[in-house]
Amino acid sequence: MRKKIAKVKVKKGAKKGTCKPVDLVPPAPSPKDLYLSQSKKEGVVWNNKTDRGRTIRFQPQDWPFVDPPQDIHIPAGKKSKCFKIYQGAAKYYPFVYTVDPTLVPLNQPGPGDPSIVGDD
Repeated sequence: MRKKIAKVKVKKGAKKGTCKPVDLVPPAPSPKDLYLSQSKKEGVVWNNKTDRGRTIRFQPQDWPFVDPPQDIHIPAGKKSKCFKIYQGAAKYYPFVYTVDPTLVPLNQPGPGDPSIVGDD
């Protein structure tokens, strides 16, 4: 008599890696600098916690993701899709981005530009 062995079902479209959140809150994204593991195929998702739409911009030569370079538009109160770190991105290099319109309140100094860093 044979024993039945349960088969593990794999979801179609399931992707490896996790997406780490970055909250868009004044005066700067939190965390300001995010480290993503290239070996674990991690990614980032921006969560716009403001009452205004925001755009994330990287310089085209500093685009660290698998997706083609683009502006990332995030409506008020919404999240972006997950952007996975590119395996060939420079390691330990800060890929600086800007948030437009700025998260810094008027008449206050900015905390510096935030970044994404591939760390392994």
